[in-house]
Amino acid sequence: MAFKTFNVGDVLTASDANTYLMKQAVIVCTSGTRPSSPVEGMTIYETDTDNMITYDGTGWRRYNARPLTATVATSEGTATTSYTDLATAGPTISAFTTGDSVRVTITANISNSGANASRMSVTISGATTLAADDTRALEVTGTSRMRCSMSMVLGITAGSNTFTAKYLAAAGTATFVNRVIEVEAV
Repeated sequence: MAFKTFNVGDVLTASDANTYLMKQAVIVCTSGTRPSSPVEGMTIYETDTDNMITYDGTGWRRYNARPLTATVATSEGTATTSYTDLATAGPTISAFTTGDSVRVTITANISNSGANASRMSVTISGATTLAADDTRALEVTGTSRMRCSMSMVLGITAGSNTFTAKYLAAAGTATFVNRVIEVEAV
């Protein structure tokens, strides 16, 4: 579609409004008041999420100026040998509208009561269902508390997704403090 420059005195026709203004404007709304029948190329700014998103013909694609971040500072532990929540669940990034690829970064101070592995992974629910597992886990072995971080790019189903950190101890009691999850569209 061509770009049109309007001059003083030009008549704005319905065709001009539908072709040039509607398809070349950024709509301001909230995630709850997003247009229900978007057309390919429609771009909106969500005031409640502070993000620009564009409809690609099948789903909304987010343009993040920054990743979404959530933190739980509380020091908590688990002796569970399968992925679980801690007493304070998360951190969680809820209802994040994504494209088909995201970068997830998980960070925590981690230690164990013995010379055992402690792991932090992530689950995804919503448009995508992905359980926490060792292939996507941050792992620390030993009793010394270490601040660790890992990033991973994941192919997912575009749409509204929720990302939640999960934890396990291979043996002993794993302790996690200052837990962070960051998610950004890539």
